[in-house]
Amino acid sequence: MYDLAGKRVWVAGHRGMVGAATVRRLEQENCEV
Repeated sequence: MYDLAGKRVWVAGHRGMVGAATVRRLEQENCEV
């Protein structure tokens, strides 16, 4: 997988079920979402 710690990440569809789960996971990895 990619090293995303401290990176800025754009998640399309962040209001959907899968997108919201992805955002929560990335926030745990110390990413700016």
